[in-house]
Amino acid sequence: MSLLQFKPAPMYILDEIDAALDLSHTQHIGQLFRTRFKGSQFIVVSLKEGLFTNANVLFRTRFRDGTSIVERTAQRSTSSLYSAGDRDGDEGDARASRRVRAGR
Repeated sequence: MSLLQFKPAPMYILDEIDAALDLSHTQHIGQLFRTRFKGSQFIVVSLKEGLFTNANVLFRTRFRDGTSIVERTAQRSTSSLYSAGDRDGDEGDARASRRVRAGR
């Protein structure tokens, strides 16, 4: 973290950096991104709620019937994020989805 603060980059891409952490530590990472790196953009892949609650914008991806579905989701509670993805046809006004054919 000290190196990131010494010479910050405009964007960081992080893949499941919270995989081995419990929920409280994951939330601390999200808060750290939000408070200490206000001038940077983070693209983070995560399966845990702790980082979702600190996000400005969420993109949810899923794979169904040979198609990748990417949805941009406005910030809201994480419990509705998980439950909304299980319903078909009810996308809500805060979301725009795009279907992308998966190449093999």
